[in-house]
Amino acid sequence: MPVAEPSGRPQRARKSPISDDYIVYECEEVQMEDGPTSFEEAMRSTEASKWQEAMEDELKSMSTNKV
Repeated sequence: MPVAEPSGRPQRARKSPISDDYIVYECEEVQMEDGPTSFEEAMRSTEASKWQEAMEDELKSMSTNKV
């Protein structure tokens, strides 16, 4: 196995962009449990107009934030 040769440049320890105390909450999963899982399901649901509005709001936000 080849041994890595030192590059002469200082090496710094890489840290994760997510801190160790970061907590993932599952509240979205609980709220979306009975929601549609596809665009087609959302558009066939009784709340299709609300889903459409939510999608338009999300697309507008993505455009505004250049995502």
